[in-house]
Amino acid sequence: MKCLNVIGAWICLALISTQSIAKEPSFKDQKISILIGYGVGGGYDVYGRLVASFLPKYLDGAPIVIPQNMTGAGSLRAADFIYNVAPKDGTTLGVIGQTIPIDELMEDGKKTFDSAKFTWIGRMASGVETITTWHTSPVRSMDQARSTVAAIAATGPSSGSAIYPIVLNSLIGTKFKVVSGYAGTKEMLLAMERGETDGCGAINVSTLTSEFPQWLTEKRVTVLTQISIERHPAFPDVPTFVELGTTERQKQILKLFAASGDIGRALMGPPSMPRDRTDALRKAFMQVMVDKELVEIATKQNIDISPMEGSVLQKLVVEIGSTPETVIAEAKAAKTPTH
Repeated sequence: MKCLNVIGAWICLALISTQSIAKEPSFKDQKISILIGYGVGGGYDVYGRLVASFLPKYLDGAPIVIPQNMTGAGSLRAADFIYNVAPKDGTTLGVIGQTIPIDELMEDGKKTFDSAKFTWIGRMASGVETITTWHTSPVRSMDQARSTVAAIAATGPSSGSAIYPIVLNSLIGTKFKVVSGYAGTKEMLLAMERGETDGCGAINVSTLTSEFPQWLTEKRVTVLTQISIERHPAFPDVPTFVELGTTERQKQILKLFAASGDIGRALMGPPSMPRDRTDALRKAFMQVMVDKELVEIATKQNIDISPMEGSVLQKLVVEIGSTPETVIAEAKAAKTPTH
């Protein structure tokens, strides 16, 4: 699986290299800060520090790259700083929450940044989540979910684990009963395993495949859907959120929620960065993603590497930002519980 992802990254890198004929800018004697919007030890932190340790190798001048944690408001503090305060010369980059471009559209009130205007350098790994049910659940397929009630564990009411099943209830008529209040993924999965609930509202694909592979091989869990636009290689036969829509409008709304999984763990920078620096950082980033030592570390530590080239990621975020207001309004309504 990881080999296919790395091969894809090599193809992207070859395309970028053919376009990078002009002399690349030098970062000699400069320091690059990578601001990580979450605390030490979490998933975003792992990816931010991993790319920081290899990036100097592929930038002209071999600059010092320093990962720093700037926590606060679910990485909004880091995003706001990078957009409004950080220098726009490529010396301050960041790793922020994958849902921020979507949350920005869903939240009312004053906006302090425009996600589509960030300079997206590249994605380290997708952040695809799934809705799963335990093998003892009466619901083992999406068809059954439309006719049979299933209790689904969730954390807070505004979390994806609560919102995803609610959206499906609203749009396609599933009968998920969301049970909120669990502290995190570990607690949600334990509740499912104990029979307190029938399933879990959101578990990351990488968590499921690396930490609970026996659940899959022994068919102890059923993955009902994956919250993404494209099917993850680990689950080629499981429908995406978007595929569950039966009308074009439903698909548009579901795509808005699913897009965060495709954004994933990404590296970005301030808006209006010079083109030569953007190109150099994007090229270096893709070289990092296929670095032999990095791939070996990722394999040993079960760290998913599924890169996306910066220009492709930029296009995706711009597309999200151009979602029609009517679709956004219906998406807001769809994530609101009706009872």
